[in-house]
Amino acid sequence: ETLLARLRRAVGPGDPRLALAESRLRGAAMDREALAEARRLASAGQAQEAVARYREAFGGATPPEPLAVEFYTVLAGTEPGWASARQALAELAARRPGDPQFQLALGRILTYREPSRAEGIATLRRLAADPRVGSAATAAWRQAVIWLGTGRSAIPELEAFLARNPGDAGMAQRLAEARAAPTGEPAPGDLARQRGFEALEANRSRDAEAQFQAALAANRDDADALAGLGILRLRQGRAEEARALLERAVAAAPARAQQWRQALDGASYVTELAEARAAMRAGRTEAAEAALRQAVAREVPDRADAEALLGDILLRRGEAAAAEARYRAALARRPDFGPASAGLERALRDQGRIAEAEELAR
Repeated sequence: ETLLARLRRAVGPGDPRLALAESRLRGAAMDREALAEARRLASAGQAQEAVARYREAFGGATPPEPLAVEFYTVLAGTEPGWASARQALAELAARRPGDPQFQLALGRILTYREPSRAEGIATLRRLAADPRVGSAATAAWRQAVIWLGTGRSAIPELEAFLARNPGDAGMAQRLAEARAAPTGEPAPGDLARQRGFEALEANRSRDAEAQFQAALAANRDDADALAGLGILRLRQGRAEEARALLERAVAAAPARAQQWRQALDGASYVTELAEARAAMRAGRTEAAEAALRQAVAREVPDRADAEALLGDILLRRGEAAAAEARYRAALARRPDFGPASAGLERALRDQGRIAEAEELAR
């Protein structure tokens, strides 16, 4: 605070570097536990509650700049917050034209709503050529084109995407379906599916469920509607149902399976972790280990719980070195994970590495 006061006197109130310094100072003083809770709520699809926790974390309505993209992306997923998020990201993008992250976030949220989707797609298409954000922009562009459905009106955007990404088998199949679709108005099931994804992105869970169910009533093997409903069930914590729906989506459209693989892995990880814990409580160690080895092979953002539990099993069996590797893998994903730290200390002691164990304990 003392240095900030000196900066104010030195450069005057209008210097943009001063605003950036103030923003970063707020970020450094943030409530980290509240921030972690906000992120957990956001990943669970509870955007309204997440926004409130974010504001508690940084103590106001406006986020510090390092959190701006993260916060406004979540805010845009709420019904009342989309317009505010759009305006804030547009202002940030205008102020920082050399930073494509703000343009990327703006393009992504523009695709959330049908009236601005074409503008968002155009932004993402342009950013896909920028090596700094190209991969993320391409993924967001792809998702936005998927929301257009497989009616004939989607053909130009599908063709534009495939012209830049010719090896995408899933999108090639969608283009073939769109070209084979009858002319005229989109089928009711197509419209319902598209509205379902729009509601899902806006975190309107009830609307999303109703629209996906309507699409499935028209075609029970609609792979996109099955996947959308599966993702919704995953957000609701209903992992078993999510897994079954996503497996049906993969079976219905194997060529497009990769686009749902991450969600399917997430649902499978949750169920396998629960199965392992139940098996450990029942004393069925081998079954628990088998479930955990499946879980740690999944492509999910955080496998720390499964890694640490697998470490516990290995440690009990006397395989301290193998257990150490599992605990370190857990801590690499979640550095402050207490059970993994405690397990690593025990594994080091069991290997006779007392000095390392005591340093870790300190």
